[in-house]
Amino acid sequence: MSDFENRIRDSLRPAATMPVPVAPLDPDQIAAGAATRPARPAATHRWPAIAAAILLIAGVGLGAWAWSGGSRGVPATPAASPQSTVLIDMYSGRENPRVVLDATVTTELYLMLADQEAAGRLRPGGPPEVGLGFRGFVVTPADGSLPALRILPTAVYLNRSGTALRLDDPDQGFYNRVYDAVRPLIDDEARKALPDSNPAIPDVTATVPPQQGASATWVLAEPGEVDSSSTSVAIKVTRLECAGGRTGAVLPPVASLGSRDIVVRADVEPLPGNVARRCPGNDSVTVTVALAEPIGDRSLIDAACLEGEAVRTSVCAAGAVRWTP
Repeated sequence: MSDFENRIRDSLRPAATMPVPVAPLDPDQIAAGAATRPARPAATHRWPAIAAAILLIAGVGLGAWAWSGGSRGVPATPAASPQSTVLIDMYSGRENPRVVLDATVTTELYLMLADQEAAGRLRPGGPPEVGLGFRGFVVTPADGSLPALRILPTAVYLNRSGTALRLDDPDQGFYNRVYDAVRPLIDDEARKALPDSNPAIPDVTATVPPQQGASATWVLAEPGEVDSSSTSVAIKVTRLECAGGRTGAVLPPVASLGSRDIVVRADVEPLPGNVARRCPGNDSVTVTVALAEPIGDRSLIDAACLEGEAVRTSVCAAGAVRWTP
């Protein structure tokens, strides 16, 4: 049962149990009234009762219609919950970009923070010095009981009960998590002004093909056979998720050509059901990617390492570029 449903039931319960005073009935008065009341035609006597029944039925119907959402007096669904946001603090004299932060990412950030605090790594310090340029991701959670976070590439700052606290983050775990989430949501100008993540995610001239299946990454099957005149390349595709060692069927790869790069996405067919599978490392499946024109002086880039769940995995640790001329 949802909290919204509980609130409705709680609001109804007092009305349902409210006592209604009724005057006591005297049997002698009833009998006397019946003896002195003149007789009425049967049809005339029935109409008030019929009218009352109609009103009662109509009232019940209208009440049911109102509680089912037909009336605007009671909302059919609860109001939208507040959302966590990220303000990208980078401009002076103009409005900073602000985007909605995915709820899953928000949860991960505060779980990471709890782990770091439990390990004793959260210490008094800050706030950071404010200057020109990028001054951090300011994360404001939907849950008002959680502190706002100012996240820079190697440190996280927060304020709790008036105390300024700092968490050193040399591996950029917090910064990378927010960077990956907001990067696709902001314009090119703001994206270029952000400090690089670790590893750096390149800006590409080609359009990144959208994901069509389950995530997979790829490498060149025969790097030595690729040159600027190549119009096709053989790639080895590996499923990202646990699959008992098997990558399975590869969907047709999609290549997007830009002026300086060629972005290739190679997804795999989703696994059936939510079955737990071992993670021994999946095999690779070799497929050929046909290009609409020769590679020329463009780099080959794996789309899975530009955005999505593969970006911060070991397979993308060396970056998204798979070949350069």
